[in-house]
Amino acid sequence: MDSHFIAYMYRLQYIERWSLMRNTTRENVAEHSYHVALLAHMLCEIGNRIFG
Repeated sequence: MDSHFIAYMYRLQYIERWSLMRNTTRENVAEHSYHVALLAHMLCEIGNRIFG
């Protein structure tokens, strides 16, 4: 396989995420990406059900 995409996605769990705001829990980039994808999916589902 010529693409290294899967390897890059796997390594995201080892990169610690930092933000400009103080957080109570630590989060890595993979966790953050999952939560953003989940939120986007839920917003699309709500939009599709309300606006067709």
